[in-house]
Amino acid sequence: APGREKKPTDTIIFISHRWWRTDAQRPDDDEHTKYHLITEGVRMLMAKHAIAEDQAAIWIDYSCIDQDDTAQQRLGISSLITYAARSSFVLIPVEPTEEAMSALHAARHPIDLIDYGERAWCRCEIYVFVCLAEVTRRAVAVYGYCNADVPAAAARGRRGSATRLARRTAARNSTV
Repeated sequence: APGREKKPTDTIIFISHRWWRTDAQRPDDDEHTKYHLITEGVRMLMAKHAIAEDQAAIWIDYSCIDQDDTAQQRLGISSLITYAARSSFVLIPVEPTEEAMSALHAARHPIDLIDYGERAWCRCEIYVFVCLAEVTRRAVAVYGYCNADVPAAAARGRRGSATRLARRTAARNSTV
């Protein structure tokens, strides 16, 4: 729920993404494509895993890390590992291009995603998330999400597709 304090029992969904426009001051385009993909993806994830809205917390760098104050930004970046350690899911919005969507459906791991896997920071986030899951022996999952009809999909109620790219079950020690 927006504007409320996070509870220790919340299920944290960590949004890992790459800014699609490197020349921009914000990570989205003018049509808010990434925003629509993230909200659809979060809804899909919550429905798939029966997570109530009042039991979910979402961590996304652009909103959770100060973008203007350098000192605050450093503190926010330092908090990233804490949220990665507590997160049960990572959601990666995939740009709705034919090439990126094909890569999503063929991907076996998050680093296989176009415009995501080649960026060192994105690789680091996934590595930290998966390693922390191993250390804490928590069940976690990483999903890539895309919808070719975004942003029009939100108005028409169309759904995109999600691909689970990695998971770790509590019962075993391997990442799939």
